[in-house]
Amino acid sequence: MQTQSNDRVIIVTGGGSGLGRAMSIALAQAGAQVVIAEVNQLHADEALAEASEKGLAARIKHIRTDVTNSDAADATVAATLESFGSLFGLVNCAGIGYHENGVAVMPPPPFYDLKPEGWRQVIDVNLNGPFFMTRAAVPHMLKAGAGRIVNVTTSYGTMQRPRMSPYGQTKAALETATMIWSNDLVGSGVTVNVLIPGGAADTRLLPDAPGTGFRAPGNKLVSPTVMQAPITWLMSDSSSNTTSCRFIGQWWDPELPADEMAAKVGRPAGWPIPEGQGGDEGLAD
Repeated sequence: MQTQSNDRVIIVTGGGSGLGRAMSIALAQAGAQVVIAEVNQLHADEALAEASEKGLAARIKHIRTDVTNSDAADATVAATLESFGSLFGLVNCAGIGYHENGVAVMPPPPFYDLKPEGWRQVIDVNLNGPFFMTRAAVPHMLKAGAGRIVNVTTSYGTMQRPRMSPYGQTKAALETATMIWSNDLVGSGVTVNVLIPGGAADTRLLPDAPGTGFRAPGNKLVSPTVMQAPITWLMSDSSSNTTSCRFIGQWWDPELPADEMAAKVGRPAGWPIPEGQGGDEGLAD
């Protein structure tokens, strides 16, 4: 990790599998103390086993966390502070797609056929979860005068693609939350950015059955490891002046200098309004 001191404490929600596990391992390898905030014990056990195999057992801790519960979010941050005495970073990675009766449905039905309980579950995990975790973490970062928030959203096409409700809406909302939160935190030393893989990733979010959705024969899924180099940079000293930006893991070449890659692939988060087009005139609408 490009930082002046090791042992920075970072919480990764959904850190037990997929993108979250890849980032947790990379951050631990870079010298961070990582808290995996994971509701699924099996996924957490698998991540801890991988950490142990890589000699990182002392750098990764699991706290069982239901991010949809604000009290659980508060308790996770409190437990992290009790264990380590500080909190520098939060990666909001926990996310789910549409489920019915506990089974992932890919692709989902059109929005008018969605079950209300399935809709609520995705909203709770993908949007309320990041809010609850960030709300709990940021006051401690403000007190310390430094911190990093990284939100995992998705490609713009996925936010608009047919039959991607409500997953697409939650990620679009988290993208704009990144912009709003970063503006709220200007000058505080706490930054807020977006990191995405840049395509359908090979994670548990996609059903295993071939021929369904993104796992159709011939589709090439993105490896979760594309998140590792950029998340390490985003949690480093080098990113201290970078906020309200989005980075695509597939675009990042880990063999090149990290600062060079950040400058090359970084883009503004959300949907910036071109100068002279729009402004505050719509705020009262």
